[in-house]
Amino acid sequence: CAGRAWGGTPPQAAPAAPAFMYVRVKRKHATVFLRVDPAETAARVKERLQELLQQASEEGFGGRGVGGVSGADAREETARGPPLSTTPPRPQPADDMRLLQGDAPISDATSLADAGVGNDAWVGLVFRDAGAPGGWEPVDVAEFDVGGGGGGDGES
Repeated sequence: CAGRAWGGTPPQAAPAAPAFMYVRVKRKHATVFLRVDPAETAARVKERLQELLQQASEEGFGGRGVGGVSGADAREETARGPPLSTTPPRPQPADDMRLLQGDAPISDATSLADAGVGNDAWVGLVFRDAGAPGGWEPVDVAEFDVGGGGGGDGES
């Protein structure tokens, strides 16, 4: 067999990475749901959050849940924990935001996939606070998650 000079079985192709996934960005009692590409960097996610928070601030939520969650989704989330805020987090420049997986910051240049953030994971969001130790506000994320958390993939 001239075509099989290397012998054995043909190598198996690695499974393709998902084209997109969903990530929950949490801060205090607010959750923003984002559809992201696993190759997106933390810097790009922060830019998208800045745009969303600015838009929500200008337009108001008009009764929608945080991050555009409404109806049954908002009721389901509320049933699992504290009521959803109807006030979005205040708009912040992307440079004044930090994404966290657990207590560890995710570097702006790191992709979500490289940071180990998977589908249906959550990441924390904190804002710069010059008066706080280390220059960032403390992590404050509601502890009502069912299933994954702390940046996991949602599987227990």
